[in-house]
Amino acid sequence: MNSPILILANLLILMMVFLVVPVWIIVRLKQPPWTKLLLGFNYFALLIILFVQISAMGSLFHANQVAKKNCEALIRALRNEPAEKVAAVLEEYLAHDEGSYFLLAERFPEQEEPAISPEAGPETAGGEVPSDAAK
Repeated sequence: MNSPILILANLLILMMVFLVVPVWIIVRLKQPPWTKLLLGFNYFALLIILFVQISAMGSLFHANQVAKKNCEALIRALRNEPAEKVAAVLEEYLAHDEGSYFLLAERFPEQEEPAISPEAGPETAGGEVPSDAAK
């Protein structure tokens, strides 16, 4: 596990790399003050844009994972449940405001499928048909 000291050290290093070092470099440039201001503004604007982009990608990734789980639960529900029950849950799903946080798997839990016994068919464990059963 990460200790709080390692987490704080990581944050300190990130702050140095992305905030302190660029400011120090911009201040030490031999350029007019307005050029330094524009360079600093552009750098920090780029950091903000990258942060927003990465945050949006994370949100879309989460929504994609929830949508996949909902599709799997819907397919399973359509196979196992009556159509009226599935339609009622879908109506509630469509009326829900936060669709990406509404899990259909909570409404349609997975059912355990019965295990197939090895004596059920002539196949062996390797998937081959025994020679006496093939005749």
